[in-house]
This record gives sequence, structure tokens and C-alpha cells, in this order.
Amino acid sequence: PWGLDGTLNRAYLAAAREHIERLAQHGLRAIVYGAWGHQIALLGTARMRDWWSLLVETLGDLDVVFCLTGEADIWIGDEAMLLPAGATDHPTRGRAGRGHPTWCAGTLARIRYVANRARHRGRLEARKAAWSEVLVHVAGLTDRPLLVHTMPMTSGAFMVTRPDLLAADSIQTGHDEAARDDLWRRPLELSAADPWRRGVVNLEPWYEGIREGFGAADQLFAYWAAMGSGAPAACYGAHGLWNAGDGEFLAHWGTRTVEQALALDTPRLLGLGHRMLAERVGFGGASVAHVEGGELRWLEWRGPRGRARFVPDLQRVGELPAGDLWRPMEGRFVAVRPARGPAVVVATTATPDREGVDPPA
Repeated sequence: PWGLDGTLNRAYLAAAREHIERLAQHGLRAIVYGAWGHQIALLGTARMRDWWSLLVETLGDLDVVFCLTGEADIWIGDEAMLLPAGATDHPTRGRAGRGHPTWCAGTLARIRYVANRARHRGRLEARKAAWSEVLVHVAGLTDRPLLVHTMPMTSGAFMVTRPDLLAADSIQTGHDEAARDDLWRRPLELSAADPWRRGVVNLEPWYEGIREGFGAADQLFAYWAAMGSGAPAACYGAHGLWNAGDGEFLAHWGTRTVEQALALDTPRLLGLGHRMLAERVGFGGASVAHVEGGELRWLEWRGPRGRARFVPDLQRVGELPAGDLWRPMEGRFVAVRPARGPAVVVATTATPDREGVDPPA
């Protein structure tokens, strides 16, 4: 997108526009990420504003969502590992640094992340201030929705000084089984503290197949956990697809190929559930979580058309409220309650307008 001398590449955005238009032809709405969080240390704040001006000029007439940056708080204090030698706050020439190392999993990763942030608190605040300046600039250029993507354990609203300019708060729960409760707990906690009540989008939950795990059942849990927490939108990703995998590229995250990812049935099941939810219930609204023994039993929320209760495992609950029973793993309503597995109880309180229903991406 730009050269080491700070030159902004218009041809890069022209190519991006072609891709976005092709996605739109298939009914997909693109989220446009302006940079990686650490790259503002390379380009500088003023030049990053220029880049965003060009980005909005080239893409702003399209139906897109703008994401200020990916992982706004990545590599705090360690930017040089991913930047050309000597880069600080201005464009520099030099040899590119080392690539992204394999990220530790689970508790060790969390300890390392928190410790690094504490050690470089001043740099973290400087990073927030720089991206916040860019955010204010972009908000003055476009009325498109604005988001900020972050590392796990923080949120988009935390990483900017003007969270009121964001269309929603956002999180990343990462790619570890330890994040299962975070999929529903963190959105509920952040939404309760948000004075604008905009909801929380998990921009990076588990990717299907990453680290050879997180299959269809996990993806459907992540989706319904997000919706049950009042999210205005949900995200899905598949390892092999996001990295255009050949089994070797970024294989420390998993060996699934792009062909294997494209053959997955999960997107179909997610789409069926998403359209049903759009027609029968709607999105957003107040949410309630019921937890017993530290384990989630159900999430219930009300939308403009009705209410829904997501039950992760029917074997773990007693009586269900009145309503139709949707089986996420089958993508359909069933007449008889199964003995176990996930389900969603749906009660429609308004006549669904089945014509012209356009669920959010």
C-alpha cells in the first residue's frame, strides 16, 4: 500500500476496489482495514491521515465498513520486529524485520501480553493517541461505520480516546479453547458499561480449523454466543481461507488448505441460522445469561420481532420456554426436543416481513 519512502500506492487501492465490487456482486459487504496497529510507527500519524484520506476517496462511495486498523495494540514496544530497521515515527528505508513468531497459547500468552503492556505503558498511550488522531480525521471524511480491531484482552473502545465515533465496540477472543466463556461474557460486560448501548462485535473469534481444531460445533457456539450477547453482527473465519493456505504457509497455525476450507459446510449452517434469526427475532436488544456452577446454561435476548434463547446443551437444562426449537447443527426447526446438543428456542411476537429481509453481515 505504500513504499518505504512513504509514497502512497493508488494502484493498490484500485485493485482493492475491484475485489470489493466483486464481493458486493455476491451479496457480501467488505470490512476495509486501513493498516496494522504497529504500522503507524512506520508511516507516522500525519502520513497515516493522508493514507486514510486516499482510502476514503477511493472506496468511500462503496457500501463498506471501515476498520481503522487491525490489532491496534499489537507489538507495543516491539514494533521494530515488524518494521524496517530504524523506523520510528517517520518513513524510513531499511531491511524488513523478522516475521510474526508463533504466538504462545493459553495462559502463558495472556501473562506475556499483560506484562509487555505494563512495561511499555507510555508507548501504549502514545499508540492510542496516534490512532485516535487518525480516527477523528476519518470520522470527518465519511459517514460509513467505523470500527477498531484489537488484540485479545482489550477492546476497540479502550484503544481510542473517542469511542463515541465508533459504530460499535469490538473485541478479539483469539484462537484458544480458554476463550470459550469470553465469547459471551466479554460482550455482555462491555455492553453493560457502554453508555451508547451499541453492542459488541467479535471481529476475530476462533477460525475453523485453526490449530487443527474449532470445528462446526465450535463455530455455531461462537455465533450464537455472539447473537445471544446482543451483538449487532457476527464474524466467521476458516483457517486455510484467511491465509490462502497451501498446507505450509503459516502452518504453525494449522495445515488446512484453501481447498479444504472452501469445502466446509459451516457457512451454510451459519447462513441458515442467521436468516432465520433476522426474520423471526431481529438483532440487538437486552440479553440475559443464566450460569450455574460456573457453566453457561442459556442466553436469552429480545429483538424487534421476538425473543430467542440459546441453550448450549439441552441435556444440561430442564423446562424450556414456549417457542419453536431450532437446531443449529441441522439448520432447521424440529418438532421433538432432542436429548442433548445445542438448540435455540424462538418465539416470534411480530409477523415476520419475509420479503426484503436483509440480515446484517
